[in-house]
Amino acid sequence: MRNLKHVRWAGILVFGFAISAFAQVRVTRLQEPVDQQAQSLMQLGAGALAVDDAPRAREAFAQLLEIGRKNGRLDVAWQAHDGLGRAALAAHDPLLAIEHLEQSVAGYEQSADKSPTSPYRSLATALMMQSSSPTDQYVERAFHAAARGRAGHPAHLRSRAELAEALRTGDMVVAVMVGDRHAHAWAFDRGTFVGYPLPPPAEIATAVERITVYASQQDRAGVQRIADDLMPALLGPVMDRLSTVKRVIFLMDGPLRKLAIGELPLATLALSGSQRVSVAVVDDGSLFDEIGRPPSNAAQARSRPPMSTLVASAVIVAVLIGAGVAAIRRRSSVP
Repeated sequence: MRNLKHVRWAGILVFGFAISAFAQVRVTRLQEPVDQQAQSLMQLGAGALAVDDAPRAREAFAQLLEIGRKNGRLDVAWQAHDGLGRAALAAHDPLLAIEHLEQSVAGYEQSADKSPTSPYRSLATALMMQSSSPTDQYVERAFHAAARGRAGHPAHLRSRAELAEALRTGDMVVAVMVGDRHAHAWAFDRGTFVGYPLPPPAEIATAVERITVYASQQDRAGVQRIADDLMPALLGPVMDRLSTVKRVIFLMDGPLRKLAIGELPLATLALSGSQRVSVAVVDDGSLFDEIGRPPSNAAQARSRPPMSTLVASAVIVAVLIGAGVAAIRRRSSVP
């Protein structure tokens, strides 16, 4: 009887495992059509957005949101909100876009997918479109959304207030976000903060490409021509304050990451006297550390040649002087 009891329990366990495996297969089969439908709707919505067909995109992403909610699929729901937000942007309705995109960001942060950054970038664009001044609440929120868009899904980013408090007098931070259709920048020091639009992303990409070509050809004049147009647009309101700035720290994005901005002629742009501007390019994760470094070190590194160069130059000059003196003596000794 005792053995029969063990056999009975063994049978129950085997049956339980079989049912569990069958249920898992059943769930997988049920999810397959959902995934296929979701993928089809996402492709349909993306295609509509590519041709600025906001109503068609909104319809596709609304169906996608319904599927996500009905099946408890958070990964589908946040992407649907992202699509609805971008559709609202295409329809020039930034308030509706902000509503959907904030839900998209909230869902994205709860999901297991940490690779795309489109919800943050789209949210930053919507906030800047809704902004009515360079310093209102939307600009501040857009700055933080853009930082997360550049950094991906960071564990921790410093607030702008913390960053500003750590800046020295004469320091300026310029943060850039370049999307598919919109580009924006934010600049701040210890006491001021502004946000402003940049030229269209296509124009920025073309300017960077041309600078790269001219630089490879060692055409300094060509680089200067493009920089004279690009730098004022990139710096925006900061241009008027360059004469008081000692260091500019850039947070680049998109094609501007390829730009060797430290080699561009910043010193010719509204600088007074012989003052030089120290330029640094960092990512969001290392911004706070860069702020803590004294700007004088970077400025001295640019303005002063290395000691080995100075020694070599002194030796060369001494040799030339010696050769000149010897030649003069030879000439004076000739009758």
